[in-house]
Amino acid sequence: MIDVENAALDALERFGAGTAKYLKCDSVKLVDELTETYEWGWVFYFAPDGTSEPTSTKTCAAAYEKATRKMVPVGTKGLRFAIEQFQKMQ
Repeated sequence: MIDVENAALDALERFGAGTAKYLKCDSVKLVDELTETYEWGWVFYFAPDGTSEPTSTKTCAAAYEKATRKMVPVGTKGLRFAIEQFQKMQ
């Protein structure tokens, strides 16, 4: 299984560009202090990085399942919905 540091790098690589586009900024960073740890994996939060000039100050979250390395955005439907999506992928 993957550890949190490598999962964070993987999440940023896989979701970073799309999240930056969504947040209307040049690039994003992970906000480490917002990372949530669960038995099944983590929820990572993305925010515009300090070198960008975003038009939006929102953050975006993505759930990362450590056993499969699958990722699902955590949107307005919440974490429970994201976990249900993991279950459908298996």
